[in-house]
Amino acid sequence: MSLLTHAFIATFYLGVAALLGIGLPQVVPSLDPAVGVAIGALITLCGLFVHHVYIRSDNDQSVHEELARIRRSHAEVMAEVETSLAQMRRLDEELAELRTKAATSPNMVAEMKVLQTLLK
Repeated sequence: MSLLTHAFIATFYLGVAALLGIGLPQVVPSLDPAVGVAIGALITLCGLFVHHVYIRSDNDQSVHEELARIRRSHAEVMAEVETSLAQMRRLDEELAELRTKAATSPNMVAEMKVLQTLLK
């Protein structure tokens, strides 16, 4: 809500409060002017309170929307992490299988020794 909108709303309830605070004792002659001012002040306070509650609920709605967006992003990231972990486990299992095959295969051991001598 823009500052201009806040100013318009405040002007409205302050105007109503002033109108009732000043005009009510004029219309009802038995009403003391101090009571009229008290009624105007009460209406002003009620307007401030309602305006504050509206602003808070609007801000709370924005916060809830942002939290929902963060939760969705978190769920997406966690799904990607779980997928990556599953791929890493699968690769680790395949690597372990290759190591056991290499250790048990005499041809592979001989080739490894030849490769090692070539590298030196």
